[in-house]
Amino acid sequence: MQWSASSGAATTQAMIYRDADTNPNNGKTLVGTTTLGAGSYVWNTSALAPGEYYVYLEMDDGVNQPRGV
Repeated sequence: MQWSASSGAATTQAMIYRDADTNPNNGKTLVGTTTLGAGSYVWNTSALAPGEYYVYLEMDDGVNQPRGV
């Protein structure tokens, strides 16, 4: 996965989640974490059951409430 984003904080964390539906508020599974500045994450999906998944990226700068996209 790749993204382009910026933050005023030097160490903004990026948390990657997967979900079985389009509502991240009713349960999502953490896939991994990295820094926002990394701009990408390699996710090995070989252990996942076949199906349709939705991916969410949540950003946390340690100051403001975490934000998801």
